[in-house]
Amino acid sequence: MPKLILMRHGKSRWDEGPIADHQRGLAPRGIKAARRMGRFLAGSGISPDVIFSSDAERALKTAELLRDAAGWTCGLNAECGLYGCSTSELLDVVSDLPPSAETALLVGHNPAMADAVSQLAGGALLRFPTAAVACFKIDGEWAHLERVFSELRWLLIPRLLRGDS
Repeated sequence: MPKLILMRHGKSRWDEGPIADHQRGLAPRGIKAARRMGRFLAGSGISPDVIFSSDAERALKTAELLRDAAGWTCGLNAECGLYGCSTSELLDVVSDLPPSAETALLVGHNPAMADAVSQLAGGALLRFPTAAVACFKIDGEWAHLERVFSELRWLLIPRLLRGDS
């Protein structure tokens, strides 16, 4: 059964002056959280076949740090459609995943990311802060995501993990 990992980007910087939201980078806390989550995922035996990230600077950097900390060699695809998307558009990206992908990871933004986690968890209202990660088991194919059963296996926020960087 396929696994879907959804992650919200790390904490963003707000001290960079007047720049476009799309260009905002990660705060030091966001960098640490992304690395911490990457080490956790690798230690848990998670190894995605494919990673899709919003093309916004903070999301793409989160995905890169996560992948590097985990030691994964899978591809990282910048997806402009994940920036400012609706929950439905986010789930459309998942539905278009190739059937050969057993584990997929998406890095994106709220509110779509939190809403997708809630929807896939059966409508539960869940807090999904920066750098949070949720893992779902999908009972079916990616193409039929909205019509199949999904099981929330776990949801983790970075402050629950120990480590300096």
